[in-house]
Amino acid sequence: GPLNDEAAVSAEKPSTRTKAALPAKPVSPPKPASSANAVSKPASEAAPASAGRADRSNPSGQTTANQASRWQQYVVGYAIAMTCLLLYFLVTGRLSLFGSGTLDNLPDLKPLDSNEFRKVMIPDEGGLPESHVLMLGQSRRFGDIGVKPTRVTREPLTFAGFLNNQVDDSRTTRPLLKLWLELTSFADGYVFPPLDSHLMSSRSPAEGVDDSTLANSFLVVRNLSEEPASRRVLNFLHPHTSNFVMVGQEAGRSIAPNETLLTFIACSEQIDDIQTQDDTEYSWRLQIRKGVHVESGHGVTTLVEVRFTEADIQPPAQSSATEDQSTARIRLTSERTAG
Repeated sequence: GPLNDEAAVSAEKPSTRTKAALPAKPVSPPKPASSANAVSKPASEAAPASAGRADRSNPSGQTTANQASRWQQYVVGYAIAMTCLLLYFLVTGRLSLFGSGTLDNLPDLKPLDSNEFRKVMIPDEGGLPESHVLMLGQSRRFGDIGVKPTRVTREPLTFAGFLNNQVDDSRTTRPLLKLWLELTSFADGYVFPPLDSHLMSSRSPAEGVDDSTLANSFLVVRNLSEEPASRRVLNFLHPHTSNFVMVGQEAGRSIAPNETLLTFIACSEQIDDIQTQDDTEYSWRLQIRKGVHVESGHGVTTLVEVRFTEADIQPPAQSSATEDQSTARIRLTSERTAG
């Protein structure tokens, strides 16, 4: 009864005090500073140690990343530089993706203006590969044109009016060298002129005749026993705007597939100023049109060198000279083969 209730109350009071005191129990009096330092010191030492490890690892990672970034920049810069250099070589014709380099890739990137000249970057003395060198009687195909140098003659040039085709004897030159060529078209479905006055006479300055004149087509005479050992003789200067044409040359004549044009290229009268001997050697560099870039319609040219000696030079044969000077012989290759 009441006693039990009091006992219960008495039992509950200590419990109530205990519960009231429980929240304050974890609170402990401040520990001495040395104790606090002793407790916090390992943590403070651990933090620098951890930071040290981070410092030792992060800079290394940053350095590696920086090095990788720098190498990437170097590689990208090198690739850009090489690409620009390659494009420059391709555009200027110094590099070709096929064949014999520069000589097989001489496109007229645009039609040349009046008196405009584009020098092929090949030394006047040598420089042509053997695949672009021909002896008299040899033939070789370059692009869509076959080239065969047939003979060299020493004879005058005669001229006729462009419109009336009347020979003007007053313009006849002294005897000079003519290189006769057979040019055969292997083009597929289009006609083009393999040789014209512009290719034969183009130079810079436009009317230059001295040794400083730039030209792509010329004759080199070599006398090993004399000084200088070699001399350059430019082609006969005959502008494509002239009112006269060289009789028998038919410069600028377009030929169809499987047609052959017999034409010639002449040197200037400067050849008379050079003393020659039996062992004198000659090399005639020609710039010919080997085809047409169909998409743009621009001609594609190349260089060919023809070599011969003094003994190869012939006097003009009267029978063939009459035929050649009346008109250029254009005939089908099939007819020539059949004959």
